[in-house]
Amino acid sequence: MIKSTPPDNCCRPATKHRKAPYSTWIYALTLMLTAGCAVYAYTQYQQNRSPVRKECVILLHGLLRSAASMTLIKHHLIHEGYDVINIDYASTRKSIPAIAEDELASAVEKARSEGYEQIHFVSHSLGALVIRAYLQDHQMPEGSRIVMLAPPNQGSELADWAYASFPRLIRIAGPAANALGTQKQAYTTSLRPIDGEIGIIIGDDSWNPLFSKILPGRDDGAVTVERSKLQEMQDFMVAPCNHTTIILDRKVLSQVVCFLQTGYFANPK
Repeated sequence: MIKSTPPDNCCRPATKHRKAPYSTWIYALTLMLTAGCAVYAYTQYQQNRSPVRKECVILLHGLLRSAASMTLIKHHLIHEGYDVINIDYASTRKSIPAIAEDELASAVEKARSEGYEQIHFVSHSLGALVIRAYLQDHQMPEGSRIVMLAPPNQGSELADWAYASFPRLIRIAGPAANALGTQKQAYTTSLRPIDGEIGIIIGDDSWNPLFSKILPGRDDGAVTVERSKLQEMQDFMVAPCNHTTIILDRKVLSQVVCFLQTGYFANPK
């Protein structure tokens, strides 16, 4: 009688499936939680973000600075729904009228060509004079507004002192720096009043006692409160900042947005 040989695996116990180690489950759970938090955060951001506007804000930095100095303002405005053009110009190599025609005029034309209904300006220091130079021969679209931060609208006694004490240094700083004096023949006195809604914010918390001795009255370390003003301004306020920190102050940034939206500051002084 022939005996059949059973298959090799017929008597072997069934192989048990290995359970995934706890570390794998913890890793998977962590990934799920992370993804969920990211989705939630993005949803909250979209809900809190202001609606996109058909408005553009052109930023102009100050003397001896670059567009990078306006980065915080740029991101704050984008968060509020504005599109932003942050101009980077050679403040030490060109005159104020040349900057206005070569840089600002090009930015405005770009904004117009992209169909923006309103084009606003926000400037720091010297940038205000570039705006005024541009508006001597150009018009802004209706409803556009201007916010000037720490503007030397009537020049600065600090520039007078620097020119008398260090004339070579002033010449190195370029033609725009030469225009910041307070004399009767100074460039600022040749500018006519401009049309448009203008809001001005100046600081009065100087960190430089030497410069503050040169500057009469309240000042931000570079410009006095009185010399920042314009006769045609619509609103004016003083902030507890100096000439540099004014473009970094969150409360000032909120006031900038308030003026762009309403034509007035929330708590003017």
